[in-house]
Formats: sequence, C-alpha cells, structure tokens
Amino acid sequence: MARRGRGEGSIYRRDDGTWVAVVHLGWHDGKRRRKYLYARTRAEVRDKYRRAQRALEEGRSLGDDRHKIGQYLE
Repeated sequence: MARRGRGEGSIYRRDDGTWVAVVHLGWHDGKRRRKYLYARTRAEVRDKYRRAQRALEEGRSLGDDRHKIGQYLE
C-alpha cells in the first residue's frame, strides 16, 4: 500500500470502497472530538478534508450534524 501524501492526514478506504477522512477537532470535556468526511473517490475526500482544515484554521466551525430530540420536535 502506498503512503499518504504530505499533509493528507487520516484518509483511508473502507471495505465497501468508500473513502473516509478524519478531521481532529481537539479535546472537549475530556473526550476527543472528530469529524468524519465521506466520498466516493480519494480526490473528493481529500478536497473535503482540505476545506475542513482551512475552515478550522480560519476559526470557523464545521458544524454539528447531531440534533437533539427537542430541536427536532420544535
């Protein structure tokens, strides 16, 4: 298997063929937070990863996909 490119971070391929990039968001309340990005090709997931890294460097939030049931019911 070939090595990852410089600065690519955690990019790997799942058994089903989907590519995954893991963005590390740091530690919050004693737990490590990560954001998983998915794409069909390595190039697509690499671009998503770079955009996410750029957003973090600029101080923008990546957003939280999780919603609480109260928010959903409203």
